[in-house]
Amino acid sequence: MADPQPRRLWRVILVISLAVNVAVLGAVGGLMLRSSGEKGPPRGFDVGLGPIGRALDQEDRRAIGRAVRDASGRDASRAADAARFDALVAALRSDPWSEADLDAALNAPVELNARMRDTALTVLKNRLQEMTLQDRLRIADRMLDDRKSRGRR
Repeated sequence: MADPQPRRLWRVILVISLAVNVAVLGAVGGLMLRSSGEKGPPRGFDVGLGPIGRALDQEDRRAIGRAVRDASGRDASRAADAARFDALVAALRSDPWSEADLDAALNAPVELNARMRDTALTVLKNRLQEMTLQDRLRIADRMLDDRKSRGRR
């Protein structure tokens, strides 16, 4: 009589193999779906426009995002980001302590964010002025729908 243990072992191995294959296919499929047809705002795009920013269509959000990047030099600012980081580390390590250096290091990103927000608001206002009443009504309706879906009154 044959021992049933090897059969059971092979069955377990096959089930585990199937589970791993399904997990890999799911991960690849998820990445493909995520990269195609983005519905939300561009990654990293939030300059404090709040509900109206969420209500804009993708084209308007992208245009605002491009204007902010162009005006702030964000695409070519890795060196500037590194310099701000280094300045903060240097201020923390300074001896003697320099509150002015710390203030400057802490305020640099705040000032950059304020400039980016100002640019976004200017572009938003310009785009809203170019829109028809119907376009603006659709945005207002989306804002109300967003508020309802978030459970706010």
